[in-house]
Amino acid sequence: MDKAYQSSVDWFKKPLAGQSLVYFLVGSAIVSFIATIMICALMASFGITVGRRGMGSLLITNDIIPRMVSYALIEETLCRFIPLFIAFATKKKYVILATVILSSITFGWVHGSWANIPVQGVAGLIFCCVFLKCSSFGRNLGKGLLCSTAVHAGFNLILVAILVHGGAKTL
Repeated sequence: MDKAYQSSVDWFKKPLAGQSLVYFLVGSAIVSFIATIMICALMASFGITVGRRGMGSLLITNDIIPRMVSYALIEETLCRFIPLFIAFATKKKYVILATVILSSITFGWVHGSWANIPVQGVAGLIFCCVFLKCSSFGRNLGKGLLCSTAVHAGFNLILVAILVHGGAKTL
């Protein structure tokens, strides 16, 4: 376990910059969106619907892009930056791993109900991996927050673009 863990940590510690960073961020947004679609389809085949709690409908208006970016920043701060900042302060690998898992589960839960955990939880796990990679495993938390927010916002904007193209007026 320790050797596999160290190998993973070594990969996360290697910084990304320039074109490889852009490809990583765009690819992560696309992968998280595709994974979400696939999980939703699988759950729907078992009759499980993914719901939303408390937010109601979000109207698609002219300010949708700044709203989606600001929502992504708030969620990344609460679900990635703060928990991982605390976890990295402990310098204990199991605390960091538990934080990644629990923050992803929490991210799914706050988007609706238990049924949202597989859907948004997987996206949250991908956002966590982006945070860890771009922060060089906790060495630059600000860059990690910026990158995970960019991927999260990209995910949100892909969703909005598809819904607007389909004629939706609300999310």
